[in-house]
Amino acid sequence: MHRILIFLLLGLFCQKTFAQSIPKEITEKVKNLFNDQKFSELYSLFDENAKKAISEEKFQQTAKELIEKMGKIQEIEYQEGKRYLLKCSLKNYVMFLDTNKENQVSLFFFKPQKSDKVLSNNPLKTDLDKKVDKYLGYIMQNEGTVGASVAVLKGSKTYFYHYGEVKKDSKILPNEKSIYEIGSISKTFTAILACIAEQEGKLRLDDEVSKFLPDTLPKLIFNQKPILIKHLLNHTSGLPRMPMNIFLQKSYEMDNPYRSYSTADLFFFLKNFKPFREPEKTFEYSNLAFGLMGVILERLYQKDYESLLIEKICKPLQMNYTHTRYVSKWQSLMMQGYNEKQEPTKNWDFEAMAAAGAIRSNITDMALYAQSLMKSAPTNLQKAFEKTFITTFKNDEQEIGLSWFKKDSYLWHNGATGGYCSFLAFDRNSQTALVLLLNSNVNFFEQTLAITLMQKLISEK
Repeated sequence: MHRILIFLLLGLFCQKTFAQSIPKEITEKVKNLFNDQKFSELYSLFDENAKKAISEEKFQQTAKELIEKMGKIQEIEYQEGKRYLLKCSLKNYVMFLDTNKENQVSLFFFKPQKSDKVLSNNPLKTDLDKKVDKYLGYIMQNEGTVGASVAVLKGSKTYFYHYGEVKKDSKILPNEKSIYEIGSISKTFTAILACIAEQEGKLRLDDEVSKFLPDTLPKLIFNQKPILIKHLLNHTSGLPRMPMNIFLQKSYEMDNPYRSYSTADLFFFLKNFKPFREPEKTFEYSNLAFGLMGVILERLYQKDYESLLIEKICKPLQMNYTHTRYVSKWQSLMMQGYNEKQEPTKNWDFEAMAAAGAIRSNITDMALYAQSLMKSAPTNLQKAFEKTFITTFKNDEQEIGLSWFKKDSYLWHNGATGGYCSFLAFDRNSQTALVLLLNSNVNFFEQTLAITLMQKLISEK
């Protein structure tokens, strides 16, 4: 499947969402400049960050290729959020368009409109059925999407919906037991495990990270301010997103990047790493920080991450299918993963970085998780949950507890691996939650549309 990216300026975690269209004069200007192939003038509308993301030469080249495939834009129809339907002379496309406060273009993304009818168990009877179908319809129209499972929790009731296929061209619909990789939603479990460890006297969130590492490693400190455990859990540690030596391994696999990265490799990286930023001052998303947190927990308990996950969280919540490693008896339930071109991908395997994104689960277990986060859970878990919800960092762009991102009245996290993406949000005030699991790496679409759907669900009486 062909997808064309003009450019996309969006971080893995972006909490800025829009519920209304941008001014029509902007969409008309974009339309006219695009149709007249005045790509240089169109490029001049981009904001500074957008221009850093793509050069003018590359933009013009890609735009020329695109107009040959779609033809001229005849009509722009606003749909939801940043999404517009383009009715074109050759083939209809979907456009994601956004602007900054100065009305400069910050997001400009096209993809073909998918016309095939999608398999689904949605009965389309209730208002909720129709609302879910509207947004899932948008997601399933993405050329890279294959299958999806959804759970909506409203009060004491949980509603499950499934779309697409467990494997491309199989005509088999996912079900409540179908297993997906949930990627970085794993970080929320890791933060909870850290809070449980504090309850059990294993550590304190204000402890220095170096306290739990081998004495042979240099202290993780900058300007006399050490990196603390809590800094690992809210992305303010100053540690980079990834340990660079992961890419230098002889056994490194681009399509299974964490497979052979060991604790020894992680410690080797830290031995040669010098913090270059004061902790707690700046948000910088870090898989490394959460991987390190997992290693610390393993050293404290003398158990591997999966054992801790199952013992401390999954068993008490009866999440019976949630795990981090290959399990032969569940292999038949594992959804085939796909990249954005609908090419099959390998499942990701983890060693030292497991706590950053190794968990595999199904919609039933994830709905139980969401329900427990909103309502009653065993006492020790409830205390740990509550601690992760408290805001620990806030700036103009982000508000975060321990792993959980905060938006208005709800908390959320998403995730992606090579062939899957996921989203979980819950609002304790309205007792509303949304879980979305996909067996395709189309993270931008699921995040943008899932956040919009969550806001719609919360606003319902």
